Amino acid sequence: MSKPIRVWIIEDSEDDAFFLLREIRSGGYDTSHIRVDTPEAMKSALSEDSWDIVLIDHVMPLFSGPAALDLLKETGLGLPAIIVSGVIGEDAAVDAMRAGARDYILKDRLNRLVPAIDRELGESRRRKDAKAMQEQLFQSQKMETVGRLAGGIAHDFNNMLTAILGYTYSGIRDLPEGDHRRLYFEEIQKAAERAANLTQQLLAFSRRQIIEPKIVDLNRLVVDTSTMIRSVIGEGIELVTLLEPDLYNVKVDSGQMARVLINLAPTLGTLCPRAASSPWRPTK
Repeated sequence: MSKPIRVWIIEDSEDDAFFLLREIRSGGYDTSHIRVDTPEAMKSALSEDSWDIVLIDHVMPLFSGPAALDLLKETGLGLPAIIVSGVIGEDAAVDAMRAGARDYILKDRLNRLVPAIDRELGESRRRKDAKAMQEQLFQSQKMETVGRLAGGIAHDFNNMLTAILGYTYSGIRDLPEGDHRRLYFEEIQKAAERAANLTQQLLAFSRRQIIEPKIVDLNRLVVDTSTMIRSVIGEGIELVTLLEPDLYNVKVDSGQMARVLINLAPTLGTLCPRAASSPWRPTK
C-alpha cells in the first residue's frame, strides 16, 4: 500500500521535478506536490497547504538553494529540507547543511533520495512527538501550579471555617430550644459546612493537603486557641492551661495544630463534665 506524502519541490526544471517524483513513487509513496522556482511563489505556497518534505535545487536562474533555506527557516515550520542538485561543491554542501538542509543528493545519484526521505520523515515524526510531549509537560506543570495555588487557598480558608463552625456550634448549644435565633446559627452552620465541602474539593484538585510548617511557640498557640476551645466546650467544663515555661519551639503547621486542639473540644465536653467540687484539669 502506497504511503501518502506531500512534496514541496523548489526547482526550475519540470523534467528534473518529474524524475524526482518518479523516484519517490518507486519507493512506495503516493505523492502530491507543488513546484515553485521563485521567492514569491515559495511565499505563496506557504499559505496554501501543509507539506511533509521540501526538495530544493541548489542553483536556479531566479532563486537559489541558500535563499530558499533562509526563507524556509523564517517560517518556523520545521520542515525537513533536502538539497537535490546537479553539481554542488563540498563547501557549498557544508554551507547548505549549516543553513538547515538535512541532506544533499546529486541528481545523478537519486537512489539515495528515498532512503533519505524515509529517514527525515521518521526524524520529523520524532520531533513532533517530542514537541507534543513538551507541551503536555508544560500543561501538566501549569496545572500543578494551579493545584498548589488552589491547595494553599483551601488550606487558609479551612482555618477560617474551623473558627466559624466552632463559634456556630457554641451559639447553637447556648441558645434554648425554640429560640428563633438558633435558626440563624443553624443556617450559618449549613453554609459553613457547604463551604467546607468545596474546600475539600479544592484540596482534592490540588492532590495534596498543603502543609506549611513554621517555627511555633506551642505555649502561645495554646493560649491563642483556648478562647475558642472554651466557647466550644461550654460551661460544663473548666479549661485550665498549664504551660511549660522551658518548652522548646517546634516546627509545625500552626493551623493544623490548632485544628487538632479544637477538634478535641466536643469530645472533652462529652467525656469530662465538671465535678461539683473540683474542676477537670488536663495533665501537663
